[in-house]
Amino acid sequence: MATTKVITELTDLNQANSESGLKMPTGGAFSGTPEEGMMRNDTTQSSDGSASTMQHYNGTDWKNFDNVVIPPLPLDNASFVYDPKTITSDGSISSWTDTGSIGRNFTLSSGFSKAGTGGSIEYVTSSYTSGGGRTMFAGSSSTSSTDYSTQQDFTIGTFMNVSSSYQTAIAYPYGFTLGPSWGGGTDYDSEFVQFTARYGWGSGLDYYSYASWRQGTSNKISGAYSSSQQPYPSWKFICHTVNWSTKTVKMYFNGAKINTIIATGTPGSTTNVLNLGSSYTNNEARGGVSYGISFGFMGVEKSESDITDIWNYYKADYGL
Repeated sequence: MATTKVITELTDLNQANSESGLKMPTGGAFSGTPEEGMMRNDTTQSSDGSASTMQHYNGTDWKNFDNVVIPPLPLDNASFVYDPKTITSDGSISSWTDTGSIGRNFTLSSGFSKAGTGGSIEYVTSSYTSGGGRTMFAGSSSTSSTDYSTQQDFTIGTFMNVSSSYQTAIAYPYGFTLGPSWGGGTDYDSEFVQFTARYGWGSGLDYYSYASWRQGTSNKISGAYSSSQQPYPSWKFICHTVNWSTKTVKMYFNGAKINTIIATGTPGSTTNVLNLGSSYTNNEARGGVSYGISFGFMGVEKSESDITDIWNYYKADYGL
């Protein structure tokens, strides 16, 4: 049986002075009769940074392969990103990978699990407990870092779902906390925290999302969304942006800005631990919250259109 060999000139298509290798026809015209499937490089056209345009013949016309700049994803360049989809199986979990630039994985206390793998909504959820709080914190319990300074511009946001069974006078489900110690500081000392608060007593309880940004233990800002936007019992997107120089906090609910608050003094701290799930760990923080994709941009105040873009990009993941 004859053996067919591929000569060197055909294996090295970049070999100097070789005309034997495969070549892409180049030029502004084709002298022969084209056939369907042919390709060429048209040097009479350009395509987004290229001095020529690749073309293929579809049997009737030459069609361009245009270079297209792929737009960045809304969370590109985020400082930290915690996406439930990075956890590949359901069940109890002890950590959650940070896919942002900081790269500090969450350490989880007991009672957290992943749910929804292969389903329509994937999330991390915390079980309810009658005492103490559930918390996820970045790094170890002793970790503090200037990565999470709240005396600079920053943006934080998360998709959250709180079961209606946790609508009690002593349950304050927490979103993000940026504070000087893991699990919450003493009386929220110099923290920035977003959580669900209650208003009223007994059967007249009303719930709303709340943010606090403090200098020491004094409350420097607080703001309530309307009761019709409470996070019980469905998925909601809660986001805050901070402009440090003007001490301006903008509050967003489902991609729309709903409040702007100006702080006074010098709130926040330059060294903080990132928490998701709990702040002041007492009976006010009992878990019972589910978290979708959660993120932060440290040193960056995202624009209103940026927040809307994030909402529009991810809302379908949560049936919104």
